[in-house]
Amino acid sequence: MSLVYQEAFDAHHAIFRIFRLRLALRHDLELFVDHWRIIDFFMLFPGRLERMRLKSEHRKFRKPIKEFTGRKRYENQPDDVVLFRRMEIVQLAAVNTLVQAKFLSDDALKKGQMHFSAATVPEQIEVPAKSHNDQEAALTEILELLATDYVFSGKNGIKSRSGLLEHRYDAI
Repeated sequence: MSLVYQEAFDAHHAIFRIFRLRLALRHDLELFVDHWRIIDFFMLFPGRLERMRLKSEHRKFRKPIKEFTGRKRYENQPDDVVLFRRMEIVQLAAVNTLVQAKFLSDDALKKGQMHFSAATVPEQIEVPAKSHNDQEAALTEILELLATDYVFSGKNGIKSRSGLLEHRYDAI
């Protein structure tokens, strides 16, 4: 337990990150909740992308990823899987809050997916979210690829490539 603020364990910050992703992606894109959770993990800890197996066509992103790795955080963090598991309850609270507020589809969530509704992002969230996406353009581009170019499960899915979730028993 840390005595300092950590965005990974703040549900309000998780909601903000969901809106950041919504602004970066096509609005009709549906992601599994756990797919978003993996992307969210890398949004918070981009230096840990260094451990992910990227597709060969995405190896050009190794250089920006190395720059993310150079950003050292002041607190010690547990290994990726432990940290990812600790974040789950906060991430799910954020998703459920946005379902209640009608920004995410309840029907999609029942199938384990996130689908953005037609509701517009409030301006007080949209402006800083776009600003963060612009400031971190290289990271935003990588996160977009993780959402659109990587399937969720299977041998070459994001679960397997990231090592954050069990993948050996996925249906092929």
